[in-house]
Amino acid sequence: MLACRPVKAQTQRLRPPGALHEQVAQVVSCTRQTDLQELFAEARRDRQRLTLIGGQRSFGEHFLPTDASLGVDISALERGAVVKQTFADGRLLVRAGGGTRFEDLRAAFPEHRVRCVPTSDRITVAGALAACAHSAAGYFADSVQSFSLLTVQGETIEC
Repeated sequence: MLACRPVKAQTQRLRPPGALHEQVAQVVSCTRQTDLQELFAEARRDRQRLTLIGGQRSFGEHFLPTDASLGVDISALERGAVVKQTFADGRLLVRAGGGTRFEDLRAAFPEHRVRCVPTSDRITVAGALAACAHSAAGYFADSVQSFSLLTVQGETIEC
């Protein structure tokens, strides 16, 4: 049936922080990009609607699946960060997976701080970029040099 784990969808209760509305939905979990690409291909073939669910920290309800869609938990997809470059002034260029939370970055690099950190350190890097997260100091996207985007066609676009 589905490439993601578990193969059988599990029923979960989903609720945005501070929201009054919640949704009970069928949810599968993907931990590898290849599983997600297979799921996208199967969904296109079967004309199945999907709703991606990340860290569930958004104040909006856009991660809540509709009655006609399957929830896809991508919160464990590609977590972690590695230093790509260290600059003379001590700044770091870091490659972080989309599922990496800001609390993960703080733990991995305690002597450094991300500019324009969102209001919650439990937000994922991908979620902050997708939601145009910002603070009083500016937009998180201003700190991003590049990112990879996986399309529903299974292609990876370097941005």
